[in-house]
Amino acid sequence: MRYMVLSGPARLASLGLLLCTASWGVLTVTAAENRPPAVPGGQWQGASYPRAAADRVQPARFFVTDTGGSGGGFGRGDPHHHLASIDFWNRRIGCACGGGGAFRSGDGGLSWTRMKPPGGWSHVRMTGPQEIWLLETIWVDRKAVVRLWHSTDAGQSWQEALPGRLAGGACLYCRGNERWVFSGRADNVNFASSDGGTSWRRIDFGGLLYGGTHLAIPADALTDADPQPNGGFVVYAFGHRTGPNRSPMVKSTDGGRTWKHVSLPPDFPAGSFPTAMYFATSWKGWMGFAGGRMLFTRDGGRTWQQRNLPTNQTVTAIWMDQTGHGFVAVANGPNWGSANDLYVGAFRDAVFETWDDGRTWEPVLSGLKQINAFCAIDADHVWGAGLSPTNVPNDLIAIRTR
Repeated sequence: MRYMVLSGPARLASLGLLLCTASWGVLTVTAAENRPPAVPGGQWQGASYPRAAADRVQPARFFVTDTGGSGGGFGRGDPHHHLASIDFWNRRIGCACGGGGAFRSGDGGLSWTRMKPPGGWSHVRMTGPQEIWLLETIWVDRKAVVRLWHSTDAGQSWQEALPGRLAGGACLYCRGNERWVFSGRADNVNFASSDGGTSWRRIDFGGLLYGGTHLAIPADALTDADPQPNGGFVVYAFGHRTGPNRSPMVKSTDGGRTWKHVSLPPDFPAGSFPTAMYFATSWKGWMGFAGGRMLFTRDGGRTWQQRNLPTNQTVTAIWMDQTGHGFVAVANGPNWGSANDLYVGAFRDAVFETWDDGRTWEPVLSGLKQINAFCAIDADHVWGAGLSPTNVPNDLIAIRTR
């Protein structure tokens, strides 16, 4: 069986037993739990760890739960409609956000408490056991109002950063003292901070892009906040190009001070934007598109290969490690546009696993489920967040079990 779905107290008791087995270790609260995992750069794209930690044992299994929504019909209950983002600081403490609100967990994702009410919460990042960054987009008279919120007390109180300066909420990333936020296709409204959000600078990509839609900073290169300051770190950005003959992807090897174009395949469709982008190391990266299309580079974008999924579903999320192991999630759910084939394909595969950089894929989560975001602190601790796309969608948390 590839996945388990339980409800009520049974699912908490079941995973509570799993979490006390040797594969997860006994999750007692110690001083070490309040520190991030011992990987370069903290929790970030491509967290590095010993290769042996990712040795293949069996296809992944996911325990499926949610943040505790209820009801939903005729205006009753408290439906938690979907989750768009998830981030964990260590094995126990994590946050997730989406249409149903922003939530915090202190037990590895088994149970959740609400920090923010339902709204347009699109990205959440943790920079400490109690420090949280949260990106919000709401629409007022057809105009996007974007706010970046910051909490240092586990979501009890919030302060706004960059008030009135953001035009879109395309992506948010935090690592060490670095804070980056891109506004999407809005021109020249991208910001970064190297002092934990105290001061901000505008990112103009050296004039090579107008705006950024996707960002990746792999963890194998030290940042200015790490033991070797001013060493520079690698940044990849995809966005709105400044000319028809320019690449929409750029790269920096000095922490965003200077930029250069990254070449894409000659047949790359003009105007195409990836639906997900992820770099496992400074050299190995992925982009996912509609139709199950995947592009892979092992040399920092000099060359690209197709590593397409065995499906035509749109890629929604990617997580990979430096050994070639990882997961790709795809859009999955009923076809609400057609009454004749409403549930045709509704229970297709939702997550694919690879052990060889995408040369082969194996489905590991299926059914009426859709993962919109992954996060991980190592190969054994991977979380996914999304929704069960039914008539009244409820959010979904998927926890990898070994």
